[in-house]
Amino acid sequence: MTRPLQIEHLTFKYPGSYEPLFENLTLQFYEGWSGIVGPNGSGKTTLAQLICGRLHPANGTIRHNRDAIYCDQRTDRVPEAFAAFMEAFDGDAVRLRDALKIEPAWQWRWEQLSHGERKRAQIAAALYKNPPLLVLDEPTNHLDEASKTLLTTALQRYRGIGILISHDRELLDGLCRHTLFLGAGAPDLRHTPYSVAKTERAKEAAFQREEHERHSKTVKKLKRQVQAQRQKADRSDARVSKRHVNPKDIDTKKKLELAVFTGKDATDGKILERYKSRLARAEAERGTVARVFEKGIVLEAGRYRKLFPVTVEAVTLDLNDRRRLKVPRLRIDAGEKIGITGPNGSGKSSFLRHLLATQTWYDEVLYIPQEVGASASRQLMQEVSGLDAVRKGEVMGLITRLGSDPGLLLQSTIPSPGEVRKLMLALGMEKKPGLIIMDEPTNHLDLEAIELLEAALTAYEGALLLVSHDRPFLAQTVTTRWHFVEQGAEVLITEAP
Repeated sequence: MTRPLQIEHLTFKYPGSYEPLFENLTLQFYEGWSGIVGPNGSGKTTLAQLICGRLHPANGTIRHNRDAIYCDQRTDRVPEAFAAFMEAFDGDAVRLRDALKIEPAWQWRWEQLSHGERKRAQIAAALYKNPPLLVLDEPTNHLDEASKTLLTTALQRYRGIGILISHDRELLDGLCRHTLFLGAGAPDLRHTPYSVAKTERAKEAAFQREEHERHSKTVKKLKRQVQAQRQKADRSDARVSKRHVNPKDIDTKKKLELAVFTGKDATDGKILERYKSRLARAEAERGTVARVFEKGIVLEAGRYRKLFPVTVEAVTLDLNDRRRLKVPRLRIDAGEKIGITGPNGSGKSSFLRHLLATQTWYDEVLYIPQEVGASASRQLMQEVSGLDAVRKGEVMGLITRLGSDPGLLLQSTIPSPGEVRKLMLALGMEKKPGLIIMDEPTNHLDLEAIELLEAALTAYEGALLLVSHDRPFLAQTVTTRWHFVEQGAEVLITEAP
């Protein structure tokens, strides 16, 4: 049996950050799959890189993580072990290539592969090495339904310690027996699948809010009692004070001294102290609950009469040496909601690149690509850091409403891919685009952000062009489909309502 991965008293802080991202963190991960979930920017990828030795903690130890393999969210680079995997012909290599539908030619045309094809290749090469510890960061990004099914089946055969960072609820529940929640509050490891753990946390949070409200009512009541008793005690103090008594009035002085001695007026002060003691206990019992920020954004559309209709003329595009995409004459009208669907590698992103290159857009269109490289992500963060205080505050306010912590984001030099999408959306909202084009809009986003984006795009009055494999998301946001269908060496685009 594989020894558990042990994280002991780990502390990590990025250079320039005010607070540590992790402090005195102690966890254990066991054989089988464990899921890590949380908002964008909560430290999921950082923890994965610490576990795999790509980052190093300021304090603490990580035991039994030798020979760990980390599969990055991004698919820019060819995996180190990919060539060896493709050139191997033992049973494991052949089985994996067959199971994940990896073609021999992929080894020589990485740049031509879709991101979904690259993701399958990346994970297959990692599984072939059969490491004792395998960490996958958003493995189902870019994958169509067929590819996702193939990947899930392959991952179920893995027998080491598997750590899965994902916002894919189906994959988490189908694969993971343990779930680690990162984000607000201390890291919370539950020994149950994601949906069960989420329900447990929701019930506990509701109970804590109810208890907080009950104790708050008690605190308010005791504060009123303290205030009333303080006023009463002040009046008692005034009655026994000699401050305004004539020094020659011996009889009055004796009466006041007798009142103090007998405790007739001192009782009010003792009652006040009892009330204050009860108030202190009630405030301690009340504790605190996490502050809840208002969520959700509104996407405003400008009136661009010259933009529409957007016309795509009929054309044939070469996807690679063997396949071509036949594009019919297409049209996008003002306010139209279009979803683009089709299998990995069918030319959806190639079509978008053609569309963007053959139109004059100016600032009327907001385009958010499927992937943004590390260099471009850094440049985006530098752009945000250079904004004036007012504009930066507006952008960070939108980031908060999309479920991320702006404080943690501003401390980073390179935002996570999910935060990159949120930043591009927040910056793009200022120009009130008449058309929003997004390639795989739900990739990299946390679960809450997906729901918030879905609601915003549903209410958006401008035109939409969304490439996605997320069927529930498209069902809510679009009314027309352009579906890419593979027919031998050709890919056709069909229109469906």
